[in-house]
Parts: sequence; structure tokens; C-alpha cells
Amino acid sequence: MILAQMHKHLIYVAKVRMDQTEVISGNIPIDSLPTGTVQLTLLDEKSNPIAERIIFINKGDYSFNTSLEWHEKNLNKRGKNIFEIEIDDTLRTNLSISITDAQITNNTGDDNIISSLLLTSDLRGYIHNPYYYFSNNSASHHLDLVMLTNGWRRYNWNNIAAAKYPELRFPVENNLTIKGKVLGIAPGQIPANTTIVSFIQAKDSSTQMLTIPVTPKGEFEVVGLIFFDTVKLFYQFNQNNRLNRKTDVVYNPEAYYQPKFLNPVSLHLTRYTEQKRQQYFAQKLQEQVPELNYIAKTLSEVKVYSQTKSRTQELDKKYASGLFQSGNSRTFNIIDDPMATTRMNVFEYLQGKIAGLQIESAGGFAYNVSWRQSPTALFLDEMPMMEPADMSHVSMSDVALIKIFNPPFMGGFGNGAGGAIAVYTRKGGDDLARRGKGLETGSVVGYSVLKEFYSPDYATHNMMHEVSDVRSTLYWSPYVLTDKNNKKIKIEFYNNDLSTSFKVILEGINEEGKLTRLEKIIQ
Repeated sequence: MILAQMHKHLIYVAKVRMDQTEVISGNIPIDSLPTGTVQLTLLDEKSNPIAERIIFINKGDYSFNTSLEWHEKNLNKRGKNIFEIEIDDTLRTNLSISITDAQITNNTGDDNIISSLLLTSDLRGYIHNPYYYFSNNSASHHLDLVMLTNGWRRYNWNNIAAAKYPELRFPVENNLTIKGKVLGIAPGQIPANTTIVSFIQAKDSSTQMLTIPVTPKGEFEVVGLIFFDTVKLFYQFNQNNRLNRKTDVVYNPEAYYQPKFLNPVSLHLTRYTEQKRQQYFAQKLQEQVPELNYIAKTLSEVKVYSQTKSRTQELDKKYASGLFQSGNSRTFNIIDDPMATTRMNVFEYLQGKIAGLQIESAGGFAYNVSWRQSPTALFLDEMPMMEPADMSHVSMSDVALIKIFNPPFMGGFGNGAGGAIAVYTRKGGDDLARRGKGLETGSVVGYSVLKEFYSPDYATHNMMHEVSDVRSTLYWSPYVLTDKNNKKIKIEFYNNDLSTSFKVILEGINEEGKLTRLEKIIQ
């Protein structure tokens, strides 16, 4: 049997009878195959491998054209340069571009996006100057010699024939995971179908609500999340005051799984042909350290201002906690409002005080409370109240503070489209006791925040511009995105104090999987 596979897909299979002839020939159609490595394996009747050969199909269909037009070239000290990237077609494209001092490196034959995805990632061992085999048509014969010198790869056919498949040591990742455990209660005492409502609050105040099932052991987990930096987690057990009062929740501090060990690997380090040029940049960088320190120590006068908290702010800090301390809200100090006790309940007190908040009496202690035609969430001492009638029984003489949260309030159910009303009862031995602990908080570390590559703008004044500019990398952007409405991208950057020529390297891939690479020396 002859098997042919490409990119881990079986593309051809044929049975042959070698007991009747010594030579058999045939054709494998490649019209529908993309460019890449094809692995041919010959097996006997017991599926034992007899021989193997790899070939490279190069149809020249793996790339798309990218052009670079220089509008303003300035190789002088700190000169401004402007050029434009243009994509021929209208497909969505993701490009990466770097501009460096041209005299530092000369790695034309080194691995890049084309040689890596089409060649070296599919072969075992070190391939010297892999991009050479794609740089000109005359290298095709040499590429076939590379194919001949690579042996058995990928699969142990004997194990596959015996149904012994390799173990997946590294499962497919599903973004970030939040895990936690409930403390303060014995396993088995958590009711069935218990859920914990958790609110994720990022540093930009954006929030996301999750409802997570809790196991009888008090453990919970949610996967497939994406968030950056450290986020705050607010939680509350759904309609279970007992768990809210008697338990605590601890979260795993990191939302990704760390490896238990790291195996040392051998790295092929890039050999720079112009090491003296590198040493020159390093020497100039070292020379500017005293000058940089001098500028860094020159500080302008620092003034610190503080503001005395008002009575309402002090009460807000005393009563509100967790998620209820933040958000767009208005606070009413009931303790110091002598007219508040003249109202029958909270809803009568609030009628007409907040624009957009609709409060209508439905008879007796029943009320309809809405904002923007959506029901308003109600909280008493930060515990959710299912019906307005439950809150209308609270006497105003027992109320200390009322907070009104504008929509959307992510602490409420239904995405908080109707905002929220949070009522706090007074503390003290003769006053109503606070119900539960409210929304507690934890924190979890997510993905690292993307940092923008430093590129000075010498058109503006900055004290740091007085330091010598010895950057060897003048410009770098990992994401240059194009589509049918944005086929041209304008790039601007400034030269350093030393470079007299630039090397521009542009690589990328489009939505069809085709690749591009452009390398130019500007001098």
C-alpha cells in the first residue's frame, strides 16, 4: 500500500501487487494540492513501513503581492521618513513590519514566515538558510536534495497499525480559566444546583457578569474567557443568604495554567555578520547613560492636593462595599435628612428625584419600578430583593443611605438595563441588622497588556529628546491590518543619530492563508 499525506491530511492511497511484477508506476494528481511537503510511505500487507520519501510541491501559489512606496526619505540625523504600504487585492490581511539599521544584520537566507510555514516546520533537524530555496527558481533541485536527506518523520506506523496512538501531553488551550473554591462550609452541605454570580471588572471599569455552577465540593470553574491585566472579581451566591453570610470564596490568582516544568531546548542563534556594528550601537548606548540619568534627576516642583470627604462620601465608604462602591451613581444621605422620615417608604422618598426613574404605585405596598422601560434591580444591604413590595416594608427611620445606579448596572440581573436602587439600613444594636456580606471581591491576573513600541516624535518638544538617539530598531509594528476599504497604510518614523541606511522587512498572511514577504534596503 502507498500512502501520501500533506499537512497531516491523507491525500492519496493505492494498493499495489508486488508479487506479480518488480516495477509498478503510477501518477498522483497534484492539481488540487497547495504548495508544501508531501510524505510518501510504502507499507507491506501487515502495515509495516518499508520505505519512505518526501517531496516538495512548489506551484508558486503561496504568496500575494505587497508594494512599498517611499514618499519622503530622510537619512539625516533624526530625519522624518514617510512611506506607504499597498495590498493588491481586497482580502483581509495581517502584516508585520520592522525597520532597522541596515548595517547590523544580513540574514537574507535565514528562516522567515514563508520558509518556516512551508518547509522548516514540516521537517526535522536544522536546515541551513531555508529561505534560499524560495528565493530563486534555480534552487528547486537543491530543495529536492534537502527532501532526500530527511528520514522517517511524524508517525510510527507500527504503533498506528496496532492502534497505539500518541498521548496528547498538551491539550488544546481554551483561552483563560477562572477557578475558585468555597471555604467555611463542609463538602456536601452545599445545596444542589447552587450557582455563584461573579462580576468581572477591568481597570477601564468595563464589567462582565457570569453565572457559574458550584459543585457539591464547593469548587467552580469557567473557561474560554479573554481579559487583560488584573481584574477584580465580585461574587454573590444566587438567592442563598446562608452561603453569603457564612462562607468565603478564594480564586486562583492566575487565569492560565502554568507548566510544571520546562525542558531546556537548543536554540539556533542568529549569527550577525557585522558584530562590530552591534558593538558600536551598544557602546553609544552606554555613553548616553550618564546624560540620561542627569535628565531623569531634573524634576519640576511637585504639588500634592487633598480633598476632605463630605458626610455623604464618608457614609458611602462606611456602608457600600465591592461593586457597589464604583459605577455611575447618585447617593442620598438619609441619616442627616430630617424630612426623609416623613415619607412612608423608599419609593415615596425617591419619586421625582431621579430623571428617567419611573416609580408607580400598584396599590398597598406594591410598586412598579423601571428605568428606560426595563425593570430596576433592587438591593437591600447589597442583597437582591425579588419584589419591590419586600423593600417597601422597610421604614425610612431604619434607612441610612440610598444609592441610585444609572443603567446599565452589571450587578443587576438582565444586564442591569434598568439600573439599580441600593438601600442600606442603619448600623447599631437597636437598628435593623445588615443582611449578609454583600458582594465580596477577589482579583485574577489575565493576559499581559499589549505595549506599544516606542517611536519618538521629534516634531514635539520633550526633554528626553536631548539624549542621544542610538536605537538600532527604528520602527516596529506587529499588527498592520488591511481590507477592501483600507488597502493602503501610511507609516511615519524618525531616523536615529547614527544610521545612514535602513532595512525594511514586511511579512504577513491574508485570510486565504497566502503569505507575503518584502525586504528592502533604503540608502
